[in-house]
Order: sequence, then C-alpha cells, then structure tokens
Amino acid sequence: MTSDEKYILEGIVLEEQTRVINHLSGALDSLAHRDHATARATAFVSASINGATYALREWVGPQEAAAMLRKLADAIDVQAAKQ
Repeated sequence: MTSDEKYILEGIVLEEQTRVINHLSGALDSLAHRDHATARATAFVSASINGATYALREWVGPQEAAAMLRKLADAIDVQAAKQ
C-alpha cells in the first residue's frame, strides 16, 4: 500500500468515526437537555470511540476498520429512521 493510499484510507476511517460520534452525540442530546451531565457524557463517548477506532485500525487495518465503522453508522441510521 502506498503512502497516498494509506492517507486516503485514514481519511475514510476518520470520516466514519466522526459519523458514529455525531450519531451518538445526537442520541445523547435527544435524551437530555444541554447541561453539564450531557456534555460530560458526550466527551466520554467521543473519547471512547476515538480510542476504540485507533485500536480497531491497528488491529484489523484501515480498510476493515472503515467498513466496520460504516456498518455501525448505517445500523444507527436504520434505528433512527424507525423511531
């Protein structure tokens, strides 16, 4: 894999990671009013996802990590559409 390909894959992983974080942040916002508890929970979830994404990239590689994150975000989209 060339450095350009690796850079592109890392970008895809980051996009999918951001998508998952945004979905979960939206879910937290819908559960509670904007207060300090929600902000702390959002920060905790974001930090957890960032760490998990890094580990996932290292474990399965950037392509598989992006695919797994995309599946997770798509599943969240489906659940949100049902509600």
